[in-house]
Amino acid sequence: MAPKKRNKKSAVRKVKIITAGDGAVGKTSLLVTYSCKRFPVVYTPTICDSFAENRIIDGQEFFITFWDTAGQEGYERLRSLSYPETDCVLLCYSIDNKASFYNIEKNWIAEIRHYCPDIPVILVATKVDQREEDKLDKLITHSEGDLLAQKLKLASFMECSALKNEGVNEVITEAIKCIHKNTNRRKRKCSIL
Repeated sequence: MAPKKRNKKSAVRKVKIITAGDGAVGKTSLLVTYSCKRFPVVYTPTICDSFAENRIIDGQEFFITFWDTAGQEGYERLRSLSYPETDCVLLCYSIDNKASFYNIEKNWIAEIRHYCPDIPVILVATKVDQREEDKLDKLITHSEGDLLAQKLKLASFMECSALKNEGVNEVITEAIKCIHKNTNRRKRKCSIL
């Protein structure tokens, strides 16, 4: 009897997704809420953390490694160790922290493009549940985030609330789609002479 041919789509695909952005913008909460389906109650600043899990997205099994990086100043050298072999970057800012939004363009995009020049970057607005309160004039709007993503030519722009678990799964699904699209694009560019 001939050995069974393994369907290419059924092979487990390994991917690495990292978070980047200022400290306390919700990077850890995004990943914990996605993985554990619960919001972390206690805030603990991250220096560097990683975890992995298997997930099936659109019928394809993925072994996803998440790297949660430190956003605080002074951790640039340690953070740079997280970038190799990255398939997608979730570049996060909090809608209630204008400095975190401005730092995307001022600091973060240069670092990411230096270490991950051909990798899809998704701009992620966190804490969108804050829009339900009365301080709308102090919050970054959806259109401001979308315009920044277009200006920086990022792969996508997403919004989420880890607290309410809204948009969290969609952020990770979008990352997987961007990785798949980027992989196909790189395959087309490859030529053998």
